[in-house]
Amino acid sequence: MSQLTRRQHIVPDFYLSQWANTNGRITCHDIPERRTFACDPAKALAQSYFYEEDPSQPDNRVEKILSAMEGVCSVTFKKLFAHGQAAATSTDPRKAAAALQALVTNEDADNLSQFAAYQYMRVPGAIDQKAYEVQPSEISESERAHALNPGRFVESGYTYVQDRFRAMKLLILASPSREFITSDWPCFDMKDSLDSPLLGEEIGRNPGVVCYLPLTPRFGAVFFTSDFSTAASRVARVIVRPQPDGVVKNQNTLVIQRADRFVVASKEEPYIFQIAAKRKKVRPHI
Repeated sequence: MSQLTRRQHIVPDFYLSQWANTNGRITCHDIPERRTFACDPAKALAQSYFYEEDPSQPDNRVEKILSAMEGVCSVTFKKLFAHGQAAATSTDPRKAAAALQALVTNEDADNLSQFAAYQYMRVPGAIDQKAYEVQPSEISESERAHALNPGRFVESGYTYVQDRFRAMKLLILASPSREFITSDWPCFDMKDSLDSPLLGEEIGRNPGVVCYLPLTPRFGAVFFTSDFSTAASRVARVIVRPQPDGVVKNQNTLVIQRADRFVVASKEEPYIFQIAAKRKKVRPHI
């Protein structure tokens, strides 16, 4: 029997590696503890046998599904990261954005949509949010525990949202200067409302609900439906637009507000704790 993977990432290490410094280490900001520490991406944001349907008898079935997906999708992320590194030295952000738009293929868009759909469902924060949402229902405790098992939840959840993610269009926000940050809950709904959209229910259905995912330190992605606006139905599947620092700051603020516990950047960023101190709790802990 092949050796089992015990430490299973809730956020893939290949993705986190994009925020690594020259020593290959990322900077994690622990919000509750108000401390930062540098670590190897391979050792960050992982839990023992997290995706096992029966942790007492692990078989890595779901872990293998996720690993296969990550192997395919990482190709697109490597392309984006390399372009972002080159674009950082460009004196013409619009030209750099146009070059990226020409570089991103339909296969890349499929990869980003697949990665986003999985990442939307696979983190503890998403599972806890769904547990909170179904509390008033008539589902028994045993049924709830079965459905919210991380391995079953990510697999069934992905199946539930995958077609909607793939049907959505993709706006890539390109930053020529300020870096995007990420977290232990990197892919989440956005809505101009005081109410949080129901996880997995409104995305891809309600035009007012979009999804955000930081892609690399230079790029962030917004997934939106064709009926988001009159113009949305006419634009290409993927559009790339350079963004001023103010927009990047706003997106980073959303990442901090949504983070479960850890925010990841390429270096220590004191503003993360300043914003986190003012954030509203995005969900009760069950």
